[in-house]
Amino acid sequence: MLFAAERNKREPSITMKSLLITGGSGFIGGHVAAIAREHWKVTATYHRARPKLEAIDWQPLDITDKAAVENLFAVVHPDAVIHSAAIAS
Repeated sequence: MLFAAERNKREPSITMKSLLITGGSGFIGGHVAAIAREHWKVTATYHRARPKLEAIDWQPLDITDKAAVENLFAVVHPDAVIHSAAIAS
């Protein structure tokens, strides 16, 4: 049996993949972010008030601003995206 330190030297390190969640401050996006943060490097967006959920990179975003959305993708380089943002009337 290998000790943890020896095992870690032999196994390649696992890099967490990047997940972008639009609408992370909403009901569905917030729940997805809370679960995903255990296995992903999560970046989530909000529009009005920054949520208090920890271990998430929160970014303000107006989903209707095309340049801001493109800039966020250029900075984050997500491996996956979950789009849960909505425009409420």
